[in-house]
Amino acid sequence: MDFISRSSPGYAERMLRRIGERLELPRTHPFIGKPVPEWDDPTVRELVLSPYRIFYRPQADCIEVLAIVHGRRKLPGAS
Repeated sequence: MDFISRSSPGYAERMLRRIGERLELPRTHPFIGKPVPEWDDPTVRELVLSPYRIFYRPQADCIEVLAIVHGRRKLPGAS
């Protein structure tokens, strides 16, 4: 979001708020996201908040956010 905030601080702030709101879903329903086809790891899930993909892994007492990637970018660690 640093990159976005340089050109549009208001948009970056709104997007961070929307991402935080979206991440409330897996906190109460950890498997609501779909498995990530590009990663060969069934524990990794994703939520889409256009144009971003939010990758996370449910843990026993929390969710671990792995990456937030623009939908047009290549995924880090994708096989």
